[in-house]
Amino acid sequence: MIKDAKQLAEIFLPRMRDEKKESFWVVMLDGKNKIKDEMELAKGTVNEVSTYAREVLMTVLRGAAASFAIIHNYPSGNPEPSYNDLQLTRELVCAGKTLKIKVQDHLIICDDRYYSFAEHGQIWNFEKQWENYIHMKSDGG
Repeated sequence: MIKDAKQLAEIFLPRMRDEKKESFWVVMLDGKNKIKDEMELAKGTVNEVSTYAREVLMTVLRGAAASFAIIHNYPSGNPEPSYNDLQLTRELVCAGKTLKIKVQDHLIICDDRYYSFAEHGQIWNFEKQWENYIHMKSDGG
């Protein structure tokens, strides 16, 4: 059972920290946060990997997951998220809220470190932004 980012990182750090190219994984979880399946969706270059929200969501829906996490690595040595990482995570959180599939986290792995969107409060912030937007739209805004 995955309880937090640290547990998820403990599974994926050994696999991804020494990779020379970026790779992007989706981890599908059941209703009790147990890993149902994991899949590498894309392999990129030394400094980028292309992934789209629709590809992630199609994979999660096919896997009948209750929730999911996404993970990718940065061979560069700096796990800070890029603008594209923020945008993808926001898109997934909003789409997940619509589909009732929770995004548990987005981890960026680099060497023996990781960056967790959940630990930094960003998943929660994106959920609140979506809820505020929906509330505003339902009020005629």
